[in-house]
Amino acid sequence: MIVLDTTGTMRDTLVLLSMPISTAITEGLASDGALHLAHPLEEGDTWRFTPDGSSVTIVDGGSWTGSGSAEFGVTRVDPEGDTLFRRRIAYEPRPVPDGYYDDEIDLLSDYPVVIDRREFTEAVREFYEQTRFFPPVTKIISGGDETTWLAGVDEDGEREWIVLDGSGSSIGRFRLPASSRVSYASGTECWIVEKDALDIPYLVRHEILR
Repeated sequence: MIVLDTTGTMRDTLVLLSMPISTAITEGLASDGALHLAHPLEEGDTWRFTPDGSSVTIVDGGSWTGSGSAEFGVTRVDPEGDTLFRRRIAYEPRPVPDGYYDDEIDLLSDYPVVIDRREFTEAVREFYEQTRFFPPVTKIISGGDETTWLAGVDEDGEREWIVLDGSGSSIGRFRLPASSRVSYASGTECWIVEKDALDIPYLVRHEILR
């Protein structure tokens, strides 16, 4: 991530971000064929600028491997590259359930380049199932008062959010419907968009009491 001035001239490198790594599947394809796939759960580092552009918050990417402490890193830096805070946050890993990748694998297997469906699906499944846990954070919302909102994974239709203050300290956790979209958040309130049974959107404001 680089910083440009108002003339478009590069000033400096702000921060280095890790990106998802793809793999080339050759099994079950036509001769000399290869299908490059990125893992559906590995998205690299997640980041979000504050509304006024005064800082960027970065969450270390990667799912828990099954050993060691289950935690993720949160870092906030300003446009000059100076670190405003860095925190490690523990969390409860959620395992990927059996059959989670089946629909995606079936969709890929219908590609015209696949000539041996069984060999191809085994190779893709082996690649996908190397990741046995969901990533700790799926979305970042930068609040209007220097707060940071971190969303976990969908758990039975709900998603837990961790709220950090301007120094990176946790000030609360709460759950929202996974289908809702957070439009605005701060340390005192949260506005979300939900849809009713007729798919009509409406606004809901939640007050945050501490």
